Amino acid sequence: MLEYLQNGLWLIEALAVAAMFSFTYFLALKKRWAWYLYLIFCVGMLIVFTQKESWITVMNQFATMFLAVRNIVIWDWSEERRKKALLADYAIIPWYVASVIIFWPGAVVNAWWEVFMWVFIITKQVSWGRKSRGGWWILIGQHIFATGFNIVSGTFVLLIRPVVEITLAVYGLRKWK
Repeated sequence: MLEYLQNGLWLIEALAVAAMFSFTYFLALKKRWAWYLYLIFCVGMLIVFTQKESWITVMNQFATMFLAVRNIVIWDWSEERRKKALLADYAIIPWYVASVIIFWPGAVVNAWWEVFMWVFIITKQVSWGRKSRGGWWILIGQHIFATGFNIVSGTFVLLIRPVVEITLAVYGLRKWK
């Protein structure tokens, strides 16, 4: 823990978490530009997990960055046009499977945590890209699961996220009804 506080990684993580909280709040209000905050979160987590050598997470962080950019571009498109663009979601499946196959042996923490965490994260992003309320339910499930993942992976600042994110998920469910 002391090493974690000395190397400045905690500051990057804290800024990324603040960007994620802001993203979740503004996404609940259906603000397209909220996805830029998600990109800031992704870059921060990319730095954190590169330092932790969690390569499954690093590789899949690029997938979520792709989804964020895609959602920025298509957010205000017509329903029919957006549905065609959402076919790109299927490209994430081989990317995710490849990340598991390539980096499973080098996983820093029990790789099952990372595998299941990414199922939540990617499914949630795809759901939100489709403007589905289901993404908010997935966010709740993700943060119930994430508590264990963050303890195992040593990302201690992220332990404050479940309470805040679940609260924001309930807010998002109410706003997206």
